[in-house]
Amino acid sequence: LQGFAELLNLDPSNLTPEQAEAAEIIERTSRHLTVLVQDVFDLSRNSFGELRLNICTVDLRDVLESVVAQISAVTGERGQTLNCTLDPDLPVIKGDEARATQMISNLVNNASVHNPEGTTILVRARVEGDHVAVSVSDDGQGLPFDDPDDAFRSFRRGPGAAAGDRTGSGIGLSLTKRLIQLHRGDITVESRPGEGSTFTLLFP
Repeated sequence: LQGFAELLNLDPSNLTPEQAEAAEIIERTSRHLTVLVQDVFDLSRNSFGELRLNICTVDLRDVLESVVAQISAVTGERGQTLNCTLDPDLPVIKGDEARATQMISNLVNNASVHNPEGTTILVRARVEGDHVAVSVSDDGQGLPFDDPDDAFRSFRRGPGAAAGDRTGSGIGLSLTKRLIQLHRGDITVESRPGEGSTFTLLFP
């Protein structure tokens, strides 16, 4: 599906405006479906103890700059502001670069998808003791849970989510928590209704 949609979108001049719009929606939605399917597979691997990391030297500065560059266009279309602040002396870490990218992308995407136009999202990386802390903060509506840690439970969604709502699956944060634990790190969350949320990944 994604491949044929990409072919259509390479040259939309032969399509009517309605067809071009449909092809773009198909490609965008198929990419989203790919992510969801991969997350489900990862949760399944985790339940059988088969989720593994490819450990190497990772420059989190490169990872963060790449994630922000990829997502900034989307946040801009939504009328949101995405900023990034990195400590100048950020050290390299031992970890899985692809999984680090996945975790950070998930947090930034969540901050964008679940908040309205006008929201400001700040990605920050700094040294805290013997960890590198990567936080994603927003000044949006806050988490829809009495206990913010409920956000990490698999398939847990806010009480206001409708049955047909496709903005979240309840998988990403649960998987993110498991991945940072495999890095021998941790994730924390702070949230207040109407004041926004902050998720912080702690990499050893």
